[in-house]
Amino acid sequence: MHIAIDAMGGDLGPRATVQGTSEALTAHPELWVRLYGPQKVLHDELSRLPRRLQATRARLNVVHAPDVVSQDMKLTRVLRAPRTSSLAMMLDDLASGRADAGVSAGNTAALMALSRRALGTVAGIPRPAISTAIPTRNGGRVTCSTWAPTSKRLLRGWWSLP
Repeated sequence: MHIAIDAMGGDLGPRATVQGTSEALTAHPELWVRLYGPQKVLHDELSRLPRRLQATRARLNVVHAPDVVSQDMKLTRVLRAPRTSSLAMMLDDLASGRADAGVSAGNTAALMALSRRALGTVAGIPRPAISTAIPTRNGGRVTCSTWAPTSKRLLRGWWSLP
């Protein structure tokens, strides 16, 4: 499975994303990852990986994305900007089929807006869903929040998947 990851999002930035990605690659040898962000920043973080994680670099590609969507960036600016941000490029690669899944811990509003632009929506459902992994004693669950139209009003739903 090929996963596209916006490495620039999240509270702890690229350091946590690069380390977490390498840990996941160690635990799951069937995974291949493309990390999106400024090339120099990502290569610096990769060089800081502990020796035990260095072997994962063979299954990890860095895709140079010169721009970053910050947590406080306004949606109008995000949507008008060139498609050179780590978030936009990750989604474009997902839409083109170069990746099987995409991940970002960045600006949620930007992720939803750019996802809708790059991937579209399911017929009859105007908004994309948001999911999150929740650790449990038995390994974890994925929770998904969606909005779906039912007659003339929207119904909000929460689903928990094993």
